[in-house]
Amino acid sequence: MKRVVQVKLLPTPVQDQALSDTVALCNTVANDVARIAADVGVFKNRPLRALTYRDAKAAGLSAQPAQHVIKKVADAFTTLRANARNGRYGPKGSPSVSTFSETGSRVYSWHSGGDGEVVRC
Repeated sequence: MKRVVQVKLLPTPVQDQALSDTVALCNTVANDVARIAADVGVFKNRPLRALTYRDAKAAGLSAQPAQHVIKKVADAFTTLRANARNGRYGPKGSPSVSTFSETGSRVYSWHSGGDGEVVRC
């Protein structure tokens, strides 16, 4: 069971920019990981990490965020497959079931408090 908790952060403008930049980087890395997973056909966490961890680190993420992004993408593919298998995207054989879309987007989100801008990752 997932629990959603809403937290109000009051960062300084510098902290707000750093958070926004980090979330945007996580989104970019998640999209890259999802693309690699789909191209290679590797969707489980451990093998996917072996393929993409160095790239995630090279992109600028530290160790823990890199591993979390890879895990989120692997979990998104697992959920996508389970939902497709259980008919949640239409009957078996339909175009929406037989085609995987990019699932790494919007893994993380950060809602900026100042100007109402929302950065989704």
